[in-house]
Amino acid sequence: MSKRRLKMLAVFLIANLSVVLISVIYTLLARGGAGGLFSCAFYERTGLYCPGCGGSRSLYYFLRLDFVSSFVAFPALPVTALILLDIDIRALMTVIKDDTRYIKGFRGIVFVAVPAVILINFFVRNFLLIKYGIDYLSFYTM
Repeated sequence: MSKRRLKMLAVFLIANLSVVLISVIYTLLARGGAGGLFSCAFYERTGLYCPGCGGSRSLYYFLRLDFVSSFVAFPALPVTALILLDIDIRALMTVIKDDTRYIKGFRGIVFVAVPAVILINFFVRNFLLIKYGIDYLSFYTM
């Protein structure tokens, strides 16, 4: 393996390990709205969910491989994880086979999915809360 490919592989692995480490530390510190260090000021003041409510819980469940609870708590996180997994596999194939067609095949338009999921989740969650009094996020505590 050439030095260039080894360097690319090292950067790839360090970046991925950094994301995992930061996620684990954040999850251990945040502990969501269940008495953790961080809480949602928007929810505390208005009684409605902000677009990011449930993110800490979602990450907490995701790291414990409870993907259903993670998706229910905040669907954008698992969607983002799938997109990043696709990018990682493409980047790894590019490094291993030394062929850029794998990474060039990725279409950045999929990143539109994440803000769309966040907005849809925001409106549906608050609609259920206001109209029917359904507060399903309160069932997912850490």
